Amino acid sequence: MNHKKESALKSGLRKALFTCFVVSGFAGLIYQIVWVRMALASFGVITPFASVVISVFMLGLALGTWLGGRFAETAAQKAGVSPLILYAGLEALIGLSAFALPPLFDAARQLLLPVGGMESGAYLAASSVMITLTMLPWCVAMGATFPTMMAFIGGIEKDPSGSFSYLYLANVMGAFMGAVATPIVLIEQLGFSGSLLLAAGLNFSISVGCLLILTLTSEKAKTERAEKPAPPLLEPRFSLDITPALSLTLLFFTGFITMAYEIVWMRAFTPVLGTLVYAFSGLLAVYLVSTFLGSALYRRHQAQNQVLPMNSFALLLPLAALLPVGMVIPKFLGAVAQPLIPLAAFFGGTLELRGAMIPVSLLSIAPFCAMLGYLTPMLVDHYGRGAPQKAGRAYAMNIAGSILGPIVAAYLLLPGFGSRVALLLLTLPFAGLLILYAFRTHQSRVRIGAAIVGILLSVGFFQMGWRGHSFEEGSHIPNPVVRRDHTATVISFGQGFNRHLLVNGYGMTVLTPLTKIMAHLPLATVRHPPENALVIAFGMGTTFRSMLSWNIDATAVELVPGVVDAFGYYHDDADAILKNPQAHIFIDDGRRFLARTQKKFDVITLDPPPPVETAGSSLLYANEFYTLAKRRMTPDGILHQWFPDGIQVEPEIRHAVLRSAADAFPFIRIYQSHHGFGLHILLSRQPIEVPTPEEFIERLPPEALADLMEWAPPGTEPSQFIQEQVLERELALETLTGPAEGPRISDDQPFNEYFVMRRWMSARTSSEESNRP
Repeated sequence: MNHKKESALKSGLRKALFTCFVVSGFAGLIYQIVWVRMALASFGVITPFASVVISVFMLGLALGTWLGGRFAETAAQKAGVSPLILYAGLEALIGLSAFALPPLFDAARQLLLPVGGMESGAYLAASSVMITLTMLPWCVAMGATFPTMMAFIGGIEKDPSGSFSYLYLANVMGAFMGAVATPIVLIEQLGFSGSLLLAAGLNFSISVGCLLILTLTSEKAKTERAEKPAPPLLEPRFSLDITPALSLTLLFFTGFITMAYEIVWMRAFTPVLGTLVYAFSGLLAVYLVSTFLGSALYRRHQAQNQVLPMNSFALLLPLAALLPVGMVIPKFLGAVAQPLIPLAAFFGGTLELRGAMIPVSLLSIAPFCAMLGYLTPMLVDHYGRGAPQKAGRAYAMNIAGSILGPIVAAYLLLPGFGSRVALLLLTLPFAGLLILYAFRTHQSRVRIGAAIVGILLSVGFFQMGWRGHSFEEGSHIPNPVVRRDHTATVISFGQGFNRHLLVNGYGMTVLTPLTKIMAHLPLATVRHPPENALVIAFGMGTTFRSMLSWNIDATAVELVPGVVDAFGYYHDDADAILKNPQAHIFIDDGRRFLARTQKKFDVITLDPPPPVETAGSSLLYANEFYTLAKRRMTPDGILHQWFPDGIQVEPEIRHAVLRSAADAFPFIRIYQSHHGFGLHILLSRQPIEVPTPEEFIERLPPEALADLMEWAPPGTEPSQFIQEQVLERELALETLTGPAEGPRISDDQPFNEYFVMRRWMSARTSSEESNRP
């Protein structure tokens, strides 16, 4: 083969390998997003389990890169095959996870039902172990792909010293594409199982493609690696004023801090970005595209032999890390976002301050992520010098930090300090790097720069640490009462009837008669005198309190311990209620509690978080939930479903919820709330006979009647009150349910949570129709 043909072949081969890693990164993000959701559905919708999934994902990658770096090349030599065959096998193994992991998660969920509620340390530990056992093998295979492919490149390239950054760039590019496509297109169109099957198909295609690549390369290229000893380590293409030990230390801390930031950013920016699945997707997309741009810039500088010195990162990383801290403080975020409003007007658009805050919040993490996208492959290339074993060791150190970061953030930093202080604490290692370089360098220019940065950091720490308060801490609220735990930050504020409850800075509920109606309406409607009732989602405790006024056993299930702890803030008689032997409160996931208990309830009242599209809320609207609830109800029991947003919500979502409910409960009656923004939905297996106002009042025990009228306008008759509040506001079922056939909400198809493509297509169709003559 002449030199020109050989060069063309190698160029095509590089492009093929790059494409393989792009597709592999795309599939990897599908797995990560879907696995996080599956774990939350199986073990409980709380932040620590998301942190555990991410940590196990990283643990597998770390073990895989270390094991692959140590054994991939040797295994290929002993077997007399190309490392590319091993890589093809790894991709095929990863693809099998799409079929194996869902039943494994389900089996683990069933196995852990007897362990206890989510307040139990034993359950949290056992769940973490089960997540690790079920996910780890597939994640190890993912991690091993890097050093295995590097071993193959080392056999065909004269200078493979930049092979890691080459593959890293491709993988991050694919991951960014996956982070955008999965929530916006794939899950909405294919569901979780369909998305997993697509990812598996991509893995299998890569596997087959690698085998085809081998058939197109010369026999010499396939076997020469097995015939010659390992080449000596190459000298790095660039020099860094850094020891190998410091390289590994930096890789560990960058991994640790980045993944800890990911958890903290999500809680810190929730009040601005909202509670939809697209909030996390937006953060992830900005993180990945910034990392990609940083990696691409490093590859360009490496080719030009103009790699940035470590001094630059020592000076800039602390400032970049401090930038998002400022953006969680309203007065700073508002000041930065304000200029976007006239800018939008200049281009003919309209933008409110809250809308302007969203892109500013997202972009605040971009400089830091881009710098780490540059720094990480640079350190691995410099340390590894093209050797799979050394590069695997270096990248494993980076991922080892990524394992601990989410766990420390979820279990220590957020519960102990809150998001603002947690972000400040995570900048300290970079401040330490700055101090280290300031003392080590002999360049006055660097020392002057370090002094300037040090002053800026000190001012920033003072402003943000001492004087600043974040949205999450209730910065815009006078005298907030803040409660933190590993699940969420809960804020109580206000006086009298104007008291409020925020979870992670987002409003949940207020003191209102409609939360009393959630108890009294189904209890007065059930055919026989009720003996017990269950409320899922505690809120301010008003519904639970109203249930107890019937002198029956009342059970409440709440996911966030801080919400239950705030009960006394909203009701002066909370202590007496909690001492009532008929009162039972469990800290648990609502669905998991129903799966664990064998008790049957006359009434189950459900109060999902607003808005209807909230991430994870589909688990309380799904076919599987209604089927489970039906098994835990007496034959003529009633399920009361509160539906926030009511008739204002997207009709297709309301139709999907009611179709899902009707599959389990054939009898439905719907009432619009007195406030007009929500629906009381009654579901039963038996015909629902709602009493007249007079019959309704007669059925209430004296304590329940007093509770119902507690917040009624003075002088209002009880029968008039219940008539105006709910009974006269019944809505015709046929006007709300839509066609009998259509989308339903299920664990696999969370129709209410994923809607971008659907609404975009609907808006496009409406626009086209309006433009027709």
